[in-house]
Amino acid sequence: MSDLFEQVNKIWQGSSDINTKTKPDSTYMANRFISLDPNGLLVAGELNRMVGIHPCMALPFLKFSTKNRKAPRNKYPKKLVKGKKLSDKKKVVLKRICAKFNVAEFHGLQIMGLLEQQGFKLEANVAK
Repeated sequence: MSDLFEQVNKIWQGSSDINTKTKPDSTYMANRFISLDPNGLLVAGELNRMVGIHPCMALPFLKFSTKNRKAPRNKYPKKLVKGKKLSDKKKVVLKRICAKFNVAEFHGLQIMGLLEQQGFKLEANVAK
């Protein structure tokens, strides 16, 4: 297992191995993986607001701010994008979501799936 995933596991478990002397493998990616779970989303958002935080403080902040538990896995909705055909209206929505969130089409489809699961109706007018 990579150092990044080991660090993410230790963050979720509240491990004493994570301290101010722990060199983050990637603060950005650790924060991103923490944000994929509802219990880590707000914590990750708070870390994002701490512009200029010293890297040695990022992992301890995540560790002490998250609930101690087994690291969640396979929660990201990759199944939502397999084999999905988009109507012209949905293609316009996808283009707008990708531009708004500055993501590639693959992640745009995941965002659309999450929004639809929450009850949002995603359609747009097609220019003729």
